[in-house]
Amino acid sequence: MNDTETRGGRRLRHWVALSLALCVAVGAWWNWQGDDEDHPNTEPPAAGPAATSTAGPAARTASAGLAARAAEPAASPQAAASRPSVAASAEPAPYADALSPEQLAQIEKQWCIHGMKAHQQAQQALERAYPVRAGEGKLDMTALEARSQALFKETGTKAMLAVQLRLKRRWIEQLRQRGDMRSQAAADYLTASTTFGEEAETSLQHLLGLAQSSRDPLVFMIWQLAKIACTRQTYCNALPLSDWRSLDARNLLAWLPDPANRPEAVDLDWNALANTSFASSYLEDFQGLLLPLLDAEPPGLALQQGLALVSRLRYEWPVRSGAVALASTCVEVADTAPARMAVCLHAADLLWRSPSSGLFEHKFALGMASMAGALEQSPWAERMAFVKRLSPSDGQRLMDLEYQASRDKQSCDTLAYERQQLKEQARRGLWAAALGGAGTTPLP
Repeated sequence: MNDTETRGGRRLRHWVALSLALCVAVGAWWNWQGDDEDHPNTEPPAAGPAATSTAGPAARTASAGLAARAAEPAASPQAAASRPSVAASAEPAPYADALSPEQLAQIEKQWCIHGMKAHQQAQQALERAYPVRAGEGKLDMTALEARSQALFKETGTKAMLAVQLRLKRRWIEQLRQRGDMRSQAAADYLTASTTFGEEAETSLQHLLGLAQSSRDPLVFMIWQLAKIACTRQTYCNALPLSDWRSLDARNLLAWLPDPANRPEAVDLDWNALANTSFASSYLEDFQGLLLPLLDAEPPGLALQQGLALVSRLRYEWPVRSGAVALASTCVEVADTAPARMAVCLHAADLLWRSPSSGLFEHKFALGMASMAGALEQSPWAERMAFVKRLSPSDGQRLMDLEYQASRDKQSCDTLAYERQQLKEQARRGLWAAALGGAGTTPLP
């Protein structure tokens, strides 16, 4: 048998070991959706306004036009040339069938009585009319676009879009008043996402200036989030994501490859990985910046849409963990480089303890620990025991908190609880928020 065949056999054995660690050793309750970092086997976020992130350009423009007419006017004039405001938005002309302010007010008044339920029923009807999963579970983009277009014509969706725009405008003013750099960066991002033309460009350039001057990792990430929609100007290429490493060298996630490149083994900077001390995407920091803006909202359409805006940032955030590529590379070195396998175990520990980690990252952390033969050693033995003790109800709480689709059948009665849960997740991470109630054992 030649050396190539031997290496191939070793890789196969380690992938089998990793798969067993992910699916068998952990227990049947953990075999939920989310087999891939991009969650390919799940439906796109189902609530109406979320469709704007997956719909085509025409649909996104339509949503802006529909929202503009029914949303309240901006609260204050432009403050200063160096600090962009939303007062003079160059918005597209409102569509003829957009809601009037009176219609929107009536819908909001009745939302908790029957408006939310009526919207959910209309949404379910469209899901049946436009199934977006084709053969072999592939996403049918034509059907998704058709469903999105139909959804924009539904009364509840028009109201949701209008309220989202109104909330963003209010948040911009409140963030400007705070004065700190992170709040200014958040306001720039929101302004760029709700305006067009010169005003949007001014906000993007102001945000870029903050990211270049502050060296704050969160401001850097807000720029990465905003530049996703920035393509026409040369400044859109400034501060690429690769600059994160020099800015945040102790952060494990800065050194992991982009999972969009698919889970293939890659060359890693092993010395840099060994010197990392934490793992954070800063998504929770950004959510924590926005959530207090919802403190005064009573249960209703505005609170529902505010929570949707904050929770769905996870689908848009420019950074994922890169755990698949890390695990793929660790499989390659498991037999040939013990020192590098020790680095893999160090990275697994950081992923396990990271507030940015979800179910997927915890699965792979345990998988890499199993591959390294560490599951009988502390702290991995305690972690495995903790996982095995979790009940189906614990698993459901984790699912409900991490996956937005699990919360689509919400009611006004649950909104205050969801707000508190999102705050806890932003402050302490997914697992602590879902499982860290009184009398429970902290995550080891």
